[in-house]
Amino acid sequence: MFRKLKWKLVRFNMALLSLVFAAIFAVTAALMIVSNQRQTDFMLDRAFHMQNGRREPPLMGVISVRQNIFGELEILSMPPDISTELVEEAAGIAAQSDGERGEFTMDGYIFAYARQEDRSRIVLLDQTNQRTFLRNTLLILLCVSALSLLLLFALSVLFANRTVKPVRDTFERQKNFVADASHELKTPLAILGANLSVVEGNADETVHDQAQWLSAMRVQLDRMSGLVNDMLTLAKLDHEQDGEPLRPLDFSRQLTGCLLSFEAVAFEKEVEIHSYIEDALTVAANPEKLSRLIYILLDNAVKHTPPRGWMEIRLYREKNHAVLRVENSGEEIPAEALPHVFDRFYRADSARTRETGGYGLGLAIAKAIVEEVHGKIRADSGNGRTVFTAALPLVNL
Repeated sequence: MFRKLKWKLVRFNMALLSLVFAAIFAVTAALMIVSNQRQTDFMLDRAFHMQNGRREPPLMGVISVRQNIFGELEILSMPPDISTELVEEAAGIAAQSDGERGEFTMDGYIFAYARQEDRSRIVLLDQTNQRTFLRNTLLILLCVSALSLLLLFALSVLFANRTVKPVRDTFERQKNFVADASHELKTPLAILGANLSVVEGNADETVHDQAQWLSAMRVQLDRMSGLVNDMLTLAKLDHEQDGEPLRPLDFSRQLTGCLLSFEAVAFEKEVEIHSYIEDALTVAANPEKLSRLIYILLDNAVKHTPPRGWMEIRLYREKNHAVLRVENSGEEIPAEALPHVFDRFYRADSARTRETGGYGLGLAIAKAIVEEVHGKIRADSGNGRTVFTAALPLVNL
């Protein structure tokens, strides 16, 4: 499908470019021909209206001939590189022609002529070199146009590939998103169905007696609710395109408040937290989304930090950005997985992520939030540590 789309774009571009080049070539050729004709007419008129009866100063390429009362041809002026015999023959052809102006070819020469009605005065202009120059120029222009079209064809294929690639990637992500979402929902629904069958099979028992099955159903409902909410959040970020107005927020204060809620979780896991927060860093953002971004990065770090590990949270100014850096010790993210950590439903370690209750959507949401405010986010991992860095544009109050 996308291959057909690519070549359809290429064909459309080449058809449009070919029409443009053909129009340019046609207009250029017409202008050159008209210009050459006007120059020819000017030279003929200039030579034709010189006074008779005296030798005339030669004009470049112009042959001036008159016929005396005895019918003999008298050459008034001629180029030095043309023989008298050739001039007499050309003048004879012009004298016998029907029109008072025209052109003819003779012995490889191209002559334009003008004569009086009584054929007593004839002016010839050698146009061989001009026509050769015009023909060569148009041929060169045609070759340049053809080569340009070949180059543009290659560029069109390149740009078509680059144009189709985001569409193809978006389509693939959408297809994978639907497949992954279906897979994520399939397991909770299966568990709910099984537990519901058990409850229905023990209809005589009380709610208290079946608390185990009902509790398991509640867990799966909560899991599906979280997954659906995350999916709705992503859909909203994708389609609203910052529908809500942004406002200046104290990033430093908001990070400090969010960090307090993680201290208890980190204490239970025996994770040591170090924080370095520069004061009064203001960014333009939605408060709920900014809190969600901080929560996602901190929660991701806590979940993937081993017991008795450490986390380091830094917020500092770098040029015109506020940079949030969340670093944690523990197992590294494989190098081949780093480019995909922000993809939806992607898990570098699926089993480990399921144990921590993740769906593979948190980092995708974080990236969407950062990009909504024209910021950047990246992940690095190595030497027994993992770092997520989010840079948001600062606001000058």
